[in-house]
Amino acid sequence: MNEHTQLRDAFASPDSRTERTILVIDMNGSTKMKEVQPQAAWLPTTGWYYDTVTRTALEEAGDVVIKYLGDGIMLVFDVDQATDAGKVAIRLQEAIKEARGLGGGAGIVEITCSIGISTGEVISFTTPSGGQDFVGAQVDKAFRLCSAANANAIFIDRATLGAANTSRFKSGVAKALGWTSEQCLGDTQRTTLKGFAAPVEYHELKWDYQLYGVASAEVTANTDRLSVVPATQTPSASAAPPSPAGAAAFDRHCGEVTCWQPDKGKGYGFVRDTATGESFWFSPQRLVYPDSADSLAVGDKLAFVAVGVAEGKKSRQAGAILVIGEQADGPLVSQPAGRPYGWVRVEDDQGNRQLLYVPQRELSGCKVGDILGFTVSAGDRGAFASKVEPLAEDEAAA
Repeated sequence: MNEHTQLRDAFASPDSRTERTILVIDMNGSTKMKEVQPQAAWLPTTGWYYDTVTRTALEEAGDVVIKYLGDGIMLVFDVDQATDAGKVAIRLQEAIKEARGLGGGAGIVEITCSIGISTGEVISFTTPSGGQDFVGAQVDKAFRLCSAANANAIFIDRATLGAANTSRFKSGVAKALGWTSEQCLGDTQRTTLKGFAAPVEYHELKWDYQLYGVASAEVTANTDRLSVVPATQTPSASAAPPSPAGAAAFDRHCGEVTCWQPDKGKGYGFVRDTATGESFWFSPQRLVYPDSADSLAVGDKLAFVAVGVAEGKKSRQAGAILVIGEQADGPLVSQPAGRPYGWVRVEDDQGNRQLLYVPQRELSGCKVGDILGFTVSAGDRGAFASKVEPLAEDEAAA
């Protein structure tokens, strides 16, 4: 093409049509960050973000087109690299979480990002400066899905799902917990996107202990139930309590007891998540240590997992409940190589399980399978094990 030929000629050429997978990642709240921080403060964060996205994409896929669009970045993969696109998205969210200190890191940055992925026909063209670029409805869809996704969420359209090997969409959390491919995907959802006449179907990739949902509750409806997802709730990956084998997802919470009615094993109570305000029903049998019910009182802090809504109940239920500040023990089930943390597991009598984060500094000399005694603690990042000590088998049984 002559360098002075208008781009519309390139767009009209049948040769410009090609199949691609588009990943768009955008930094949430970046404009406000620049308003409240001096340039010397936000530039290093933006540089870290650019470097991390670039390095991850090249390491995972190699042949990928990278477009920097202010605080958004577009990655363009060949359609047979749809699996790589999903893996890149997961690695990016894990890296951001780690850099924020939520994975035990030092807190390098304080950002969150949303990601949207779409696959289909795009228009490929060479820009006057010699670079490669892409336009089309699939590009727009990836940007719109990214905009619809809440902070930390990864939205992937159905075409990408069909082109990818979803068995490889597993995060470190998913591998540690032994999730199946199905458990790494949220239910089919649909959302109305700007510029698209019909609702667009998508799935959320579950890379963390919870799904992060949509940025606006009004735009998403479950295709099976056609009901809007509340903005204040995170969709549960399962409507049923976890099985003893731990097949269901771990939706971890910390909260305060707002109601407690003890009654010789028939008691019940409610605990309110301090972050979301959601109330969860629970019974003494949902405590990891049922004897804790004897001293439980309104105002006590609990760490627990959500285990669905029981028949005849309106509230979700809490399970695998631990009283924050009390002693507990459980097996060390994961200690990822090169990571500054591990995970210890507890379980209630009904088979509901909870994982607690353990800083690496507490795990000196420990290995996976060891039974650890610890104090249940909690902070802004959720429940964790502190004052950890390995236990002999007889001590753990006691």
